[in-house]
Amino acid sequence: MSLLLAATIAAVAAAASYLAVRKKSATDQRGASPPPIAHLEPKKPDRFANLPLALGDVVSADGSERWLAGACVGIDRDVVIGVLFFAPEGAKEKAVMVHAPPDRSILWLAEAEAIAATDEPPATLELERTTLVRKRRVPVRLERVGHGVPELAETALWAIYEGPARDVAVVIAFGQTALAWKGTRYLEGEYDRLGPAGDG
Repeated sequence: MSLLLAATIAAVAAAASYLAVRKKSATDQRGASPPPIAHLEPKKPDRFANLPLALGDVVSADGSERWLAGACVGIDRDVVIGVLFFAPEGAKEKAVMVHAPPDRSILWLAEAEAIAATDEPPATLELERTTLVRKRRVPVRLERVGHGVPELAETALWAIYEGPARDVAVVIAFGQTALAWKGTRYLEGEYDRLGPAGDG
């Protein structure tokens, strides 16, 4: 066999091999399954963003501390209007309420005596020999998170009351149930946010 013939045969064989590899590669790509698409869960809104306190915080006021173990979030048209935090402390239920910005005050509360169950929070309220006047009433959707939050309906009327000096009260009314908490308002700088329980 001449050198020219041998070279020609080798070139033809190499070209055939190259074409076969390309064809196989194209076939493999067409038959391969597409990579899986990651399905991301929609991010839940942070209900405590921009609030003076958050779930799990320890807060100090009036010479005592409270651990905010649970929360009832009041939402009006997907906007948080306030959060009522619950703190396990002895037999009597303790709570701390915060408002939506720009208000940075907190309401330092304890469970109040039962009030008459009505569909509408009363315009005036007498708790523990203190007369309080309703300053705000908002229909809300309620979200319960954490621990120690009482059983509540999905929707309710959220009412804020003010009395002499710094006396305040919060009433959540739904159906024929009305829950009340009474206490004192503390302004920003009069309470200390100590951070999440267990830190430090």
